[in-house]
Amino acid sequence: MIKITAKWFGGALLIGVVGVSAFAVNAIYFKPWAINVYFERAFIKIQSTSLE
Repeated sequence: MIKITAKWFGGALLIGVVGVSAFAVNAIYFKPWAINVYFERAFIKIQSTSLE
């Protein structure tokens, strides 16, 4: 019973990690899916260049 539960938990964790990393790569390197992600990326770039 523990092996089956561990296998399901591991699979769900793997799917979650792949999903989050796909979203992050798309938001950083390509055209984001939502406009607010684009604005957040632009604001982070501005803040990182002018550290005052």
